[in-house]
This record gives sequence, C-alpha cells and structure tokens, in this order.
Amino acid sequence: MYTTPPASPGHLDWAPEAIDPTTPRLAGIHDFLLDGARNTSHDRAAAADVLTVLPEARRLARDLATFQRRAIAYLTRRGVDQFLDLGAGVLTAAPPHVVARRVTPGARVVYVDNDPVVHAHNELVLRDTDNVAPVYADLTEPGTVLAHPRVRDLIDPTRPVGVLLGAADLVPDNIDLGTVIGAYRAAMPAGSAMVLSHLTDDHRRDQVEQAGAVYARTGRGIYPRGRAEIARLLAGWGTDLVSPGLVPPSRWRPEFQEPGMIACLAYVGVAWHWPLLVVAEERSVQSP
Repeated sequence: MYTTPPASPGHLDWAPEAIDPTTPRLAGIHDFLLDGARNTSHDRAAAADVLTVLPEARRLARDLATFQRRAIAYLTRRGVDQFLDLGAGVLTAAPPHVVARRVTPGARVVYVDNDPVVHAHNELVLRDTDNVAPVYADLTEPGTVLAHPRVRDLIDPTRPVGVLLGAADLVPDNIDLGTVIGAYRAAMPAGSAMVLSHLTDDHRRDQVEQAGAVYARTGRGIYPRGRAEIARLLAGWGTDLVSPGLVPPSRWRPEFQEPGMIACLAYVGVAWHWPLLVVAEERSVQSP
C-alpha cells in the first residue's frame, strides 16, 4: 500500500518541528515543478523565481522523472528486482517501487535521502508498504548507506542491484563524486546497473547559473557539469552503456517523440557493471 498525507497549503504538518517553514527547500521546489502537493508557499515562491529565469525547468523536471520510470522498467524487464535510490527526494506519483512492481510485484526499493523533511514524508507514505524503506543518510557516504540495517535487510548483495542516482548534481565540487560512485560499484555484484541523470550548463550557462542562485537560498546548491564530466562519472560505474548512450532525458528510449524539444539542460544514461572476468554468455542475458 502506498499512501499520501493530506496536502497542507502553507506548511507541512508531518515535518520535523525543528524545520524552519519559512525557508524554501530544494525538494519542495522540485515537488512543485512536478505538480506535487508536498511543498509550502515558500517553496512555490522559489519555484516561481526558478521558472522566471529558466522557463523550461518544469518540463525538465517532468522529462527527468519520465526517463527514470522508463529506465526502471527497462532494468526490471531484464531481471533487476531491487533498487537503491540515492537522493530519492519526495515520493510523488509513480515512485520507483510502484514502477518496478508493474513488472515484478516483489521488487524491493530503498530510498536514501539526507533531507529530514523528505525522510519524514517518505516514512509516512511507506509505513504500510512491504519490502520498501526510506533511509536517512547522505549518499556521499557509501559506507554509512550500505551498512544501514534497512539496506542490509532489503538489498541482497549477491544479486544485481539497480542504483538510481538522480541527485548527482546536488553533490558539491569539493566532494569526489567519482570516488563515491566507485565505492557503490565495488559493493555491487556483476549485472548491477546505474541510472544516472545530471544537470548540465553546456548550453544555457547564464540561465542555469541564475536558477542555481535561487536554489542556493535553500541552503543546498546545484552543481551542473559538462557532458564530458558526466560521461566520466557514468563510465566510472561501467562502460557498457545501454543504447542510446548519454543523451538528453527525452531522447532516452522515448515511447513517443514529443514536439518542441527543449534545449539540452541535462544528460541521462544507464550503464551495466560487468567485471572483466564475467563471461560473454552471462552478459548476453542483459542485452537490449
């Protein structure tokens, strides 16, 4: 069962009391862009400022969410039935476990986030859902995440895992994101996959920078990176990229082509982790 708490127009009744409701939250802004109800008036005001400088932000948020759903379905159809969602954010319509269970009813998902409001929300909506759990932890601390009792209980380290990383662009430049990804990869068995999405400032640098200034008001910035750097991050997981490779979100295996493509503001991709000693027959199970 997946439940949703009642919407609250100006505050979040279920959020931790220590949270300042007058400060916009990055997760709240994103939730609003996805037409969610888990946001405050301050989140909505900040989102309006983002849309003023970057009108495509709402379309981008939707494209990224749609890409992730397509990627989860792709992996689940190829036998992956457990997922680790790093930087999960507020769970809204069709969260990963719901998408995965359309193919595999027993799919397991752990949602990791270090925002206390996000964690409180996810705890609430998942309280009656079996084999799905939120974890309050920082994705940049793989040892802590992987050692968490909920991760150890739900994720079988001997079977392939789908690692969802849609929050890589929230990791500051002073943290070696490649090393973080490598630590997760080292803990996963052959046949595991990473689903990566990442903002870029390759094409709209000034506008993305202005949007970043709005997000900085939340106390958590965004850190867009160029395509070459994003490609290196994904290659750090594995060089066996699922076709069509590293592309804008709306171009990754779309079910139909939407008109009016927006400028490239993000790159996405899916890569398999295959150690060198894995035989070709084993890899062929996951072929497109």
